[in-house]
Amino acid sequence: MTTVLRILIAGVGGQGIHGFVKILQQHLYAEGYELISARYKGGAQSLGSVHAECKIFLQDTAQQEQMSSQIIPGTLDVLLGLERYETLRFLPYCNANTLIVCDHYTEFPPGTKRQPHQANIDTFFSSLSNPLISKDFVALAKQTGLEKSKLPILLFNEACTAIKVPFKPIPLNPSL
Repeated sequence: MTTVLRILIAGVGGQGIHGFVKILQQHLYAEGYELISARYKGGAQSLGSVHAECKIFLQDTAQQEQMSSQIIPGTLDVLLGLERYETLRFLPYCNANTLIVCDHYTEFPPGTKRQPHQANIDTFFSSLSNPLISKDFVALAKQTGLEKSKLPILLFNEACTAIKVPFKPIPLNPSL
C-alpha cells in the first residue's frame, strides 16, 4: 500500500461534506494518522457543487511529503460520490485503479431536469472500467436508523473495507 491515500469527496450543498472532513480528521488523529485537506464550494446557489480533497498519511515517513492537500488529476486513490453527476465531474482525477464509491442520489444538474436528448446517467456509470461500488446509501442509512448526515461516513467506511486500510472505520455513534 502507498504511504499517502488520496481521497476526494464530491457532492452538492447540504450533504455534510464539510462536517464529514472534520469527523474524519478527528478520527484519524485518534487512530494515530495525519490528514491534510481542503474543502471547496462552487457557486452561491442552493445545491451548489461541493468537494473536499484529502490526503491521509499512512506512515510517519510520509509526513515529510506534506506540502499541499491538492490532488493532481490522475493520482486519486478513492472517489466518494454523494451525488452521481458530481462523481462524474471528478473522473479526471481518477486513474484505472481509483476506487469509486457512490450513492444512487442524482440531481441533474442541481435544480434542473434532464432533457430527453441527454444520455441517462446509468449509461455513463456502466461504461466505467474503474472498481465501482454503487449503492443506495440513503436507503441503507434509513434501514439502520441513521441520519442523512452520516452518508459520507457510510461511503468512507465502505471504501475502507474495500481497500483494507490500516485504521478502523469511523464509528456511526452520535458522539462523533
